[in-house]
Amino acid sequence: GAGATASSKIHIVVTVNKREITIKANGGRKETYDGKPLTAEDCGYSITSTTKLADIDKIDKITYSGSQTDAGSSTASITSVKLARNNSTGIDPTDNYIITLVTGTLTVGKKAITVKPVNASKTYDGSALTASRWELADGTTFVTGETINGIEYNGAQTNVGSSNSSVKEGSVKIIDSAGNEVTENYEISYKTGTLTVTVREITITAGSGSKV
Repeated sequence: GAGATASSKIHIVVTVNKREITIKANGGRKETYDGKPLTAEDCGYSITSTTKLADIDKIDKITYSGSQTDAGSSTASITSVKLARNNSTGIDPTDNYIITLVTGTLTVGKKAITVKPVNASKTYDGSALTASRWELADGTTFVTGETINGIEYNGAQTNVGSSNSSVKEGSVKIIDSAGNEVTENYEISYKTGTLTVTVREITITAGSGSKV
């Protein structure tokens, strides 16, 4: 009728988009091989995106994959992420996020050692003197439980005098306590040893005789 007014309803649709973040497995570097694993979990994670977690949320649990023991490199990964609400229990806001996972790198450097023949000497006997034992020089050491299991030497001294002995490069084989070869975990340098043959002392006695 006259004076009547029409009414209308306005529907407002509010859309909340998921929050996008990027989480990276940090990875890491161990400068020197020590026989122990460097793991992705040891190195942790970083949120590398400009967008971070909402202030009301936190990371509750991250699981990792990746481990590097020998010298070399491999991948550090995050396999799962679970979020939680700050100061609340039982609320999992993970589905409110689009999470991109980025891998990192685990790197272990070689351990430096210096190998040399032990100096050797003997009195002249007509046979060649050669190196038969090795030692580590310059204060270098093996990882505990590891040692040389194969080695070859160059050099020989037969006559009175001195000369150098050396380790044949590429001949050194290093094993761990289980017998596994671990040579590739070491950066091997070499020094020479000395072979010395000394004078053999003899006494010659003039014989005695008689003439009739």
